[in-house]
Amino acid sequence: MVYDQSWSLKYAMEVTERSSGDAVTSTICLFCKFHGHQLDMDMEGRQRAATKGPQYHTSWSTDLFLKLITSQHADLWAAYQNEFFDGKKARFKGRIALSNTLYNWDLTGDVLEFSMSSETVEVVITELMFRPEDEMAALDNNMDEITIATVRATFNLDKLTGINDNMVGPFVRDLVGVTILKIGDLLATDNVWAMSFRFDSSNHSESTFFDLRVRLGVKGMLHNVHLIAMPHFDRHMANHQVVMLKKLLSAVYLSWADKLLTVSTDGEPTNMGRKSTTRHLDGC
Repeated sequence: MVYDQSWSLKYAMEVTERSSGDAVTSTICLFCKFHGHQLDMDMEGRQRAATKGPQYHTSWSTDLFLKLITSQHADLWAAYQNEFFDGKKARFKGRIALSNTLYNWDLTGDVLEFSMSSETVEVVITELMFRPEDEMAALDNNMDEITIATVRATFNLDKLTGINDNMVGPFVRDLVGVTILKIGDLLATDNVWAMSFRFDSSNHSESTFFDLRVRLGVKGMLHNVHLIAMPHFDRHMANHQVVMLKKLLSAVYLSWADKLLTVSTDGEPTNMGRKSTTRHLDGC
């Protein structure tokens, strides 16, 4: 049986895979994707075991669709049936999949798994943002030990539970990698046809940093995302910054230049970011 496109709206499904001939081969239940399974209680008030994870369909039977929906999403399905055409189309727009929320994570476990692209790991993390731990060891001056000792003394702790100084570096790399990956996912969204860059400068601990923010609208929501802050020396760093930014942006989202609409700064004559804007515009 060939998949009927009208089923997507009628039974709240989304196409997830197509064959080389563009035929639909797999769909996902949108109620499962965004709401999870409805809790079901037996006659004595005990929760019955429910299927974990969203339901995918690879064969087409309207009876099977209805059986799943009425057994796992009875209340949601009843409300969905009462909505008009436009209401059904807008129901799932802008929602975050349950698998991407903290509610879905098993925070009692020891491991959280993330999938990262090779560009994120090899270019952003390894080449651009971090140096190997052994290269930093000679410059460290045991500051991590001093910091940990200070925290222990301040809060009267025997030890810092759950993490040690050998784990900090990998954790930071993972956090940056996942964040960069999410920014790339936003840029790659079909709903995003344009974005803008904002250049600015900031000061921290007597050092000047060049800040780059990415502004884009996704499904009716405006995002102002901080991408990177780089140490900035106006007279010597311009070419290096342009090369680094282009490499970073290409690793985050390869077609970034196709969606770049404007580049702006606050325009203050005394702001170093204003001087940098022209140079980075040339690079873009």
